Amino acid sequence: MKRVLFILMMCVAACNLSEDETIDPVFCTEEAVAGLEITVRSSASSDFLIDGITVVARDNDYIETLKNIINTTTFSGAIERTGIYTITVQGIDYESFTFPEPIVVESDECHVITESREIKLASD
Repeated sequence: MKRVLFILMMCVAACNLSEDETIDPVFCTEEAVAGLEITVRSSASSDFLIDGITVVARDNDYIETLKNIINTTTFSGAIERTGIYTITVQGIDYESFTFPEPIVVESDECHVITESREIKLASD
């Protein structure tokens, strides 16, 4: 009898789901996703640059200095934040660089969609 009641309850629960919930359901993770990932290289040597490098993202009044991910060559930020970002990169003994086009960070039903860019800084 318990088994019949359980099956009946499952059928009722399934009937209460909308079609959107049963066809290709989306399972989102709980990780925090960066909207921006920027790598910086020397234009002369193509070496990755980390020390003394500052990467700043601006979206209207929002300003964030991107953080270098430990043990990587990537600067990351705009965590779970959509926007239209102007990116400026500065480094000791290097010319300042601003991306010529803004970077648009969008999202899907779960997270932002990471935009990755690589720039090469010229020496002063």
